[in-house]
Amino acid sequence: MEYDIEPDGLYFVYGARVMPDGSKDRHHVCTVDVLDVAAACADNARAAFDYCYVKQFGSGTVYFSRRGEVANMPRVPPTPKMPSSDVSAAP
Repeated sequence: MEYDIEPDGLYFVYGARVMPDGSKDRHHVCTVDVLDVAAACADNARAAFDYCYVKQFGSGTVYFSRRGEVANMPRVPPTPKMPSSDVSAAP
C-alpha cells in the first residue's frame, strides 16, 4: 500500500453507544496507521454510534467525534517514534 504521507503509528478507531442504563457498548471500528484516515473513519462511523474516538497505540485519545456535532477535539500531532534500542542499528 502506498501513502501520500508517511505512516505515523497505529490508530484504533472505536465507536460507542450509550445504553439506557448509562453503560457504554464499545466496538472496534478499524485500525489504521495514518491519523487523518483514522479521523475520517471516526467521522464516518459516528452515524452508527453515539460517539467515536481514536486512540494512538502507546498513547491516549487523539481524536473524538460525537454524533450531531462537529468534531470537538483537535487532532494531536503523532507521538514521535521511539529510537531503536537495537545496538546493531547504531551508527
